Amino acid sequence: MVKKIKIKQIDKSIVFDTSSIISLASNSLLWVMDELKKKFKGHFLIPSAVKREVIDAPLQSKKFKLEAMQVLSEVVKGNIEIFDHDNEVQKEINELSIAANTIFIARGNFIKVAHSGELSAIAIARLLGSDAVVIDERTTRVLIEEPQKLADLLEAKLHTPISINKESLRVFRAKVDGLTVLRSCELGVIAYEMGLFDRYALSGEEKYVENPKLTVLDGVLWGLRLRGCSISTEEIDAILKLEGFTEIKR
Repeated sequence: MVKKIKIKQIDKSIVFDTSSIISLASNSLLWVMDELKKKFKGHFLIPSAVKREVIDAPLQSKKFKLEAMQVLSEVVKGNIEIFDHDNEVQKEINELSIAANTIFIARGNFIKVAHSGELSAIAIARLLGSDAVVIDERTTRVLIEEPQKLADLLEAKLHTPISINKESLRVFRAKVDGLTVLRSCELGVIAYEMGLFDRYALSGEEKYVENPKLTVLDGVLWGLRLRGCSISTEEIDAILKLEGFTEIKR
């Protein structure tokens, strides 16, 4: 039976939204959750809404069934725990949804920019005082960190002026104030620094690949980028340099 937990059982936690779990699963990287959770010494949580999106619905499909089974395996092992919605959580989700989706206006209509998976993760992280929420989806992350930049992006995408409902923005920002947002790429870097990818950079590989460790880390970051994580080429190169790889060939 899959374990589900409530607020009173939680002390230290990180909450994952749908996009971050999909990025990890589609890159066959969910196996790193075990060691990351041991290092973190807390709970890795997904809301019930995320479970529906990454397990329940894909299990009824053909294309994403394998990824769903990978996620379910981590749930059964206890590396990922399902957080059940209660009335308090649902109230917070509803308030977040109203605020987030009434911020931007185009041609007199509100633009829906946030969905149930991200909003559930943010609501739970807020109520728990979680250490972080992991969101790969660009729109929600930019909404939290740089709402004016999101307005500019929407204008460019929709080719129409965007106005901002300042009251909705104020309510939303008050709710996400102090929230730490991570991406799967940051988890990938931590896993790399823990040596979890050393299995792919073995002695002797130099005769096939000039720098196996660089190639592995670059591969992890590009794999995550190409399968859902919002990270730029410049950010990838900056990470590689921080990890000591000064000569990067593209």
